Amino acid sequence: MNNVLLAGLIALLIAGCSARPTSEWRITGPPGAPGERGPAGPPGPSGPGGPAGPTGQVGSVGPPGPAGGPGAAGPAGPVGPVGAAGADAKWMSFRNVLFDFDSADIRANEKSEITRLAEAIKKNDGLVVRLDGYTDPRGTEPHNMQLSKRRADAVKKALIDAGAPADRIRYAGHGEQPRNCQANDDACFQANRRVEVFFGTEEGTVAASPRGTR
Repeated sequence: MNNVLLAGLIALLIAGCSARPTSEWRITGPPGAPGERGPAGPPGPSGPGGPAGPTGQVGSVGPPGPAGGPGAAGPAGPVGPVGAAGADAKWMSFRNVLFDFDSADIRANEKSEITRLAEAIKKNDGLVVRLDGYTDPRGTEPHNMQLSKRRADAVKKALIDAGAPADRIRYAGHGEQPRNCQANDDACFQANRRVEVFFGTEEGTVAASPRGTR
C-alpha cells in the first residue's frame, strides 16, 4: 500500500515539472555563510604622467632683504703692522778713512778700501756716497774747517780715480765737531782725524743726511 502511494506522488511530481519550462525553475538553496576577505593584492604599476599644465603668471617682486646677505662685502680687517724701512730711509755706515796729523793725504793702507768702495758704487746704479770730513780738536776753528773739507775732497777724488761716478758722490767738511772720542790723547785724536763714509740710494739722499752736503 505504501509503495502504491509513493509511486503516485512521484508521478504527480513528474507531471508538474514537465508542465513548466526549465527556464522558469527557481531552485535555490539556503544562503551560505559569509566568507572572510582575502589579503589585498600588490599595488599595480603607476600609470603614465599626465601632460604638464600651463605656466602660471609671474608674481610681483618682493621687498629687498636685509643688508649683509650672501655676496655682500664684509667689514674691513685691521691695519697690518708697518713694514721695515726701505733702503733709502737710512744711510748705512762704511769704515772711516783715517788721516795723519794736519794732513789731507790718503794713506797707503786706505787705498784698498777706497777701491773696494768704488767697485760697489759702480756695480749698483742707484748707490750714492756721502763723505763727512773731521779733524781733531787741535788748531783754530777756521783751519780745522778747511782741513776737514780737504780730507773729504781727497777721498772723493780717490773714489773718482778708482772709477766711481762723480755725480754720485756727496761730500762736506765739519771741522772738529762732533768728536767721536772725547779723551785728549793721541789715540783719541787719531780717531777724530777721519772721513766718515755713508752710502744709500739716490732718492732722498740730501734729506737722509743729518748735515748739509755738497
